[in-house]
Amino acid sequence: MKKHLSVFMLISRSTIYKVIALFVAMAALEGALFYISLDKALTRPIAENSVGLQGLQGLQNLQAQQPVGLESLFTKSLIPWVFAVAFLLLTVLLCLTGCEFGSKQGYTLGRLSISGRSIFMWQALYNTICFFLLWAVQLAVALALCKLYIAKIPTEAVSGQTVLLAFYRNSFLHSLLPLDETSRYICNVFLIIGLGTSSAGFPFKQRRGKFGVNVALLVSTCLVFFTRSMGGFGNDILMILIAITVAAESIYRACKGETYSEAQY
Repeated sequence: MKKHLSVFMLISRSTIYKVIALFVAMAALEGALFYISLDKALTRPIAENSVGLQGLQGLQNLQAQQPVGLESLFTKSLIPWVFAVAFLLLTVLLCLTGCEFGSKQGYTLGRLSISGRSIFMWQALYNTICFFLLWAVQLAVALALCKLYIAKIPTEAVSGQTVLLAFYRNSFLHSLLPLDETSRYICNVFLIIGLGTSSAGFPFKQRRGKFGVNVALLVSTCLVFFTRSMGGFGNDILMILIAITVAAESIYRACKGETYSEAQY
């Protein structure tokens, strides 16, 4: 068991600080973009020379009553795009861990004298945790930005339902936290597991001279279909099936009898 834990620690130590730095950078950039977009929305210039004092006051009151919507701010501030880039960078980082592009990481793993499928399983567990943390950090950032919006917008323009409605109306927010859409929760769980296993399968196959195309398939599916509005039950089922297929293929390749031998690394 000590050797197995050593593998997990070796895999985690090789990327954990980079993963944390990626999360911090994502949160900081999203916060800055959202704050800039919100500040611009609240300080829209009004041409005083085109209206009288009474008209100016009326426009200001209208602006206070009808501020830019919370859901539209997330779109205007490009937060879904920042998340997509962070998702891609995390995937690449995890896929390269254990590969033999330049450095012989596979040889280092092989010296621990445990089977290749055991290394795959520990890496799949670690990668799955990382993808779960990416989702959790993004959701936490989104909720924090919602609180910032509530604090900055005039109180008469918001209600107790403002954030709830934003998570229903905005496709990106709804995909992060589907509220009462159970199929989307199940879909997200399978996506995280599928991404964790397929990204672990990439270096497993690369060390054996193969290419892990299944992770590219699942990543492409996520980029195209992750941000979806309510009611996409058919798409949820499709993504669940793709994630299950990709995860099953990765696990099958690792468990079909490819045990450790130093020559494989």
